Formats: sequence, structure tokens, C-alpha cells
Amino acid sequence: MKTLTYGGRMDATQSTEPKKPTKKLNLTPASEIAPPHTSAGVVVLQWLSYAFWGWLIVGLVWVLSAILMNALLDSDVTSTIPYALAAAIVLLPVAFVTDLFYRKHETVKKHGAGMVIMVVHAVLFALFAIGSLVVTVFTGLNLILTLPTEATSATVILLTGLFATIAYGLTFLRVLHPFKTKRFARWFGIGMLILTLVFVVLAIVGPILKSVASRDDRLIESGLSSVSNAINKYARTNDALPATLNELTIKSADAQQLISRGLVTYTAEGEHVEDSEYNTSKSYRYQLCVTYTSASEYNSYSYSDYDDYADTYQTTPSTYQHDAGKTCYKLESYDY
Repeated sequence: MKTLTYGGRMDATQSTEPKKPTKKLNLTPASEIAPPHTSAGVVVLQWLSYAFWGWLIVGLVWVLSAILMNALLDSDVTSTIPYALAAAIVLLPVAFVTDLFYRKHETVKKHGAGMVIMVVHAVLFALFAIGSLVVTVFTGLNLILTLPTEATSATVILLTGLFATIAYGLTFLRVLHPFKTKRFARWFGIGMLILTLVFVVLAIVGPILKSVASRDDRLIESGLSSVSNAINKYARTNDALPATLNELTIKSADAQQLISRGLVTYTAEGEHVEDSEYNTSKSYRYQLCVTYTSASEYNSYSYSDYDDYADTYQTTPSTYQHDAGKTCYKLESYDY
């Protein structure tokens, strides 16, 4: 203890210990503090996460349009649905897993390259959302003025455009990330996972199963003309109709399957002669009967709708339009 004398008296109130030096406060402005460094791996994950979500939405729009066309328009989407479904199935796990790894390193506030990637993708998704919204509004207004026969096609475009608008709008929010927590990003990934699985199930239950069920119809439509051509060629060469279809020489694989699987029934009616004032014509008449599981897509009229046409012998079967059920084509081969 340090003692002081005041008029001969000692004062022991003050300590004799040395004073400790005071620490200086860091008064560096916040603007001069360097932002946290983002590694190249995180930047790559960020870019891929945003890009895969965008491509997945393209695949989902494709799948949805095929589902709606098949359900509302009864269109045959056999040639397109496998590609759309494959794109969605492949992109879903890639996008979900990439986003899952990126969320572990994602910061609420982006800096440097991360901010640039965020801005680029946010602008792209915003433009896609606005473009889809324009198509949706235009189709909705056009739906009011269009004819009832064209309303179904417009409905497909309207629903597809509406889905694209909502999907790209939510993706825009996922990229911009204006929230203080990562909860929205997590629920966005789970939502896209569930939505994609629902679309895949609907595509399998709808267009895929329907395409499998109508596979024989497509085989008949593509191969029956080849069977008829082979019969006509046989009749001209041998001056007679074949006793059975097994006597024919057919190069078409579809036509061979029709015969081998018994999907076409052949009935020979024999020779037919018509005498006129100027000449005499001879032909060989026969029938080819098939059974369709469903009506054709463009079935505004069918082969059996016109009795006069159905009773007239044709040189080749018209399989473009048909009803469901058994259909017999009356055919003939002329002997020139």
C-alpha cells in the first residue's frame, strides 16, 4: 500500500500496485473488414445447384404437358414421354443432392463470385417466370374468345404456363434467398422432390400404361399396309390369291409380327370380273380383319362411319382413323 502524508499523517487509501495498461479498442469501420472467402468448390456447387434446378423445371414442364395432352386431348405422346420422363428422373437426384451439399456451405449473404452467380441465375429465372406468365395470361384471355372445340388445347397451354410461372418464381426466391435462415431452401428442395415424384407417377399411370396398352394398335397401323401390298404383289405375280398369309414374302418387321402373332385375319374372296362397254377388268378380292383396343387419335370419322365407303373395295387399307373394336377392310388387287 502506498502511504501519503498530509500534515504529518499517513493516508493508506491508495494502492501502491502499478497501474495496468488499458487496451485500445479496434475502431476500424465495418466497410473496411474483408468479406469471408468462398472456396472454388462451393462456387461450383452453387452454380450447379441453380442450373440443375432450372433444367429440372424444364423437364417437369415437358412431363406435365405430355400428361395433360394425353388426359385432355387423348393424344398419343409415345414418342415424347420417354424423353421427358428420363430427363426428370435423371435430373431429380442430381439437383437434390447437389443442393443438399451446397446448403451445408451456403451463407445467407453472398460475396464475390457467389454474389455474381446468384445475380445471374436470379435474373434468368425471373425472366423465365415473367415469360411464362405472359403466355399464361395471353392463353387465358384467348380461352375466353376461342371456339369450344379449341378450348381443350388452350387449357393445356394455360395449365402448363401457370405451373412454369409458379415453379420459376419459387426458384427465383430460392436463388435470391432474401430470408435470414436456410429453412426456405430446405423446404424448396423437399418440395421439388415430392413434386417430381408425383409427376413421374402420373406419367407412368397415364401416358406410359396407355401407350403399352395401345402398342398393338400402333403395330397394326404401321404394318397392315405392308401385308396388303404383299398380297397384291402375290396376286399379280401368281394370278391368284395366297391361301394363307404364311405364303407371302414380307420384308417389313411390323407386318411379320402381325402375321406371326395372329393380329390380322385374312379371308380370300377370289376373282372378281367386271364387264363394261369398253373393257373388262379383273381383280382379286379379299378381307383383312383386325381388332383395335382404342379409337385413333384423329377420329373425327372412321372407316365404318360411311357405309358406301365401307362396302367399296379399296386397294390399300386406311388405318389412319378407326374406332375401337374389330374392323374389317375390304380390299382388292387389280390384274392389269
